Amino acid sequence: QSELDFPPYTWYMNERELGLFNVDLSPKPAALAMQKCVNVIDALPFDKLPERSVDAVCMTTNSNEGTWWGTTATSYILAKEAGLDVRFCYCEQELPDAKLYLVPCVTGWSCMPKETYQKLLKKVENGATAYFSILDGGILTDVESVFGLRSDGYGRNSKTVEVVAQGSKLKMTSKFRYRMRSVGAEVLCQDGDGNVIFSRNRYGKGWVYYLGVPLEKMLWESEDVFNNAQGEPYYKLYQTFAKELLDAKAIVSKAPEIGVTLHKESDSSAIAVAVNYSSEEKKFAYVLQNGWVIKETLYGGMEIPRCDMSVFRLKKSI
Repeated sequence: QSELDFPPYTWYMNERELGLFNVDLSPKPAALAMQKCVNVIDALPFDKLPERSVDAVCMTTNSNEGTWWGTTATSYILAKEAGLDVRFCYCEQELPDAKLYLVPCVTGWSCMPKETYQKLLKKVENGATAYFSILDGGILTDVESVFGLRSDGYGRNSKTVEVVAQGSKLKMTSKFRYRMRSVGAEVLCQDGDGNVIFSRNRYGKGWVYYLGVPLEKMLWESEDVFNNAQGEPYYKLYQTFAKELLDAKAIVSKAPEIGVTLHKESDSSAIAVAVNYSSEEKKFAYVLQNGWVIKETLYGGMEIPRCDMSVFRLKKSI
């Protein structure tokens, strides 16, 4: 398009290099990558990949006020690094069934309709887990009965706190902080002033987790935070409230840069697709659980090139 000298191509400077072919019709790298993808799919020994198994639902709320893209994207990345697969739901849509619900960076006085909140709590009451992180004055009702916490006020507090998750100390900051104390919740972390930062509370058959800092927004605004050679493993906080889910999965990636989707063919057979999201070749470190074994490698291997994948068929031993 950089060679097209007439409107609308002369109106804008940006996005003039779109397309899959150069001026001489030679393919760009993107076209070659797409052709490779088609060849790999055609060579796999099945006509259609079964639907992926979804572990959790990430809800976007009314009150994100333009920040929902960053907070939900970060929540997705943390979930992937933790070993979970996620789908999204807007708070005014019908709430899908799930064992885990992620509600990142709640802010404002009307984050979701009352009906949605009640439906979410009903699912928790029946055994699901819900995780809420709070951003700059997010308001939720029934805090004492749902979260097992009581607020003694709210104000500016930019002190760094450390949350211990899976043996790692994770540093977190925010501009504001609720002065929360437990009235039944299990306190997992407090700040230096004794305010509850991370907690969980039994609600019916399920659990409600509270994080008093906007972890997802903090990471979205941080530099190079998902470079695991330098950054802290914040995904371990997600592993804390998703432990039961992770223990029940057939295969879990132990390399945070490699995400795995599971596609069940039957109760005893499944396809696992391991994707290396990093810009470097990575070794696929994983754990097989609950009687599942790798029966055969359908594409790739344990050393996965950057931005590439490997495909395995899993079988469940009797």
